[in-house]
Amino acid sequence: MRSILLTAAAALGLACAAGAASAQEMTVKPGMWAYDMTVSTSMDMNGETMPVPDRTESSEECISEGDATLNPKEMAQEGCDVSGVQGSANQVSFDMTCSQAGFVLTGVMNMSKNADGTQTSGNFNLTGTGRGMVMEVNGKVKGRRTGDC
Repeated sequence: MRSILLTAAAALGLACAAGAASAQEMTVKPGMWAYDMTVSTSMDMNGETMPVPDRTESSEECISEGDATLNPKEMAQEGCDVSGVQGSANQVSFDMTCSQAGFVLTGVMNMSKNADGTQTSGNFNLTGTGRGMVMEVNGKVKGRRTGDC
């Protein structure tokens, strides 16, 4: 389950720093980026809801010139597929299906950026089943370029 959450977070975090170069690719403004992400998870097993505390994480990442072009389909980790990629100059969305660690989750990811590409925001929603449980994972991420690497 953690790897599925990390896949979603990684895809969303990387894509959030980007503006859509086309409907399939995004170009990141190179530099140092800071991200804040909150993930909410709910799990239901045999009709009983299992509480899972919300998790908030912050991270930083240096995006180099060579890593500036990202394709959502190339960001998915093993066991995950990306489809339905749609984008414009300031936003992108795509569907993701992950099958890992006994869970199958499907969902949508949406990202947008401001006009100069220095601030981003996004969200994702994944739902699915596995190991006798029904799970829903929701996340929000905000990113901002903080300067050069």
